[in-house]
Amino acid sequence: MTMPPERTRALRWAYELLLEVSRGNVSSATDRDRACGVLQDFPQPDAVLAWLRAGASLPASAASAINEAGDLLQDLRLSVTCPPHFREQLYRVLRHYPQSGEALCWAGVASEGELHEWLQPEDIYGSRT
Repeated sequence: MTMPPERTRALRWAYELLLEVSRGNVSSATDRDRACGVLQDFPQPDAVLAWLRAGASLPASAASAINEAGDLLQDLRLSVTCPPHFREQLYRVLRHYPQSGEALCWAGVASEGELHEWLQPEDIYGSRT
């Protein structure tokens, strides 16, 4: 079972991997173009934390980008040209990454902290005393 902080961490790691793919370090030009397109609306880690602190909703464009990124990362993981070290990083990200369509269900949800049921800051458990 994936806990909300693990899902938040997976989004942060996915963002970092998408940046690496967009730079053309590990994939084809097609994958690089897909990553660049996804990154236009994929939430940066600081934005996710800001939404959580403010009790804001997940924007629909971000939810769509999260969904598209999941498809891209799965495609990369299954690619025969994926380097082993990158495949291992993809496995770690996808282990707690939102399932296809899951982010779309949470788009626009902000009432009564419902987004916190799905995402929480990574240090939420470490900060409790």
